[in-house]
Amino acid sequence: MATKLTNISNGPRGLYTAEGLVLVDAGATFEGELAKGEEPNDEWFAKPGSAAVKSGASAQSTAANAEIEAALERAERAEADLDAANAEIEELKAKLAALDGDGDGDVGGSKPAEPAALTGKNKVDLLVIAAEEGVSIEDGATNDDIIAAIRLDREAKAQAAA
Repeated sequence: MATKLTNISNGPRGLYTAEGLVLVDAGATFEGELAKGEEPNDEWFAKPGSAAVKSGASAQSTAANAEIEAALERAERAEADLDAANAEIEELKAKLAALDGDGDGDVGGSKPAEPAALTGKNKVDLLVIAAEEGVSIEDGATNDDIIAAIRLDREAKAQAAA
């Protein structure tokens, strides 16, 4: 006698038939002859059109919806983690930029030092400053001449840099 049964569980289930063991996928219907003495589990199988089949489909739908909700929650957590990581990257970039003393994009370096003060220096100190800054001074130049030459050279370099 042919029997028609629908798998109402969330996964494949087996039935012993006249031909042997048959796996029936979730939501699928088996039609055939059961093995002698085989009584299908009423938690796994029901006759098509019965209330159990309808509730089984509903349970499968509910399970699928739960999986979708869980996946959405994981995606939202991953997005929040990504946002936090991006914020941390920006914070680290700002810290790194603070370590770039001369603004060349590399850590370290320094901005050019302020030029040495010229007042209160003796002639030897002024000649050393002039030599360090690449200013040529004529022999016999006075302190005022050396200061004027250094200032003139500094102004020319500042204008060239601008």
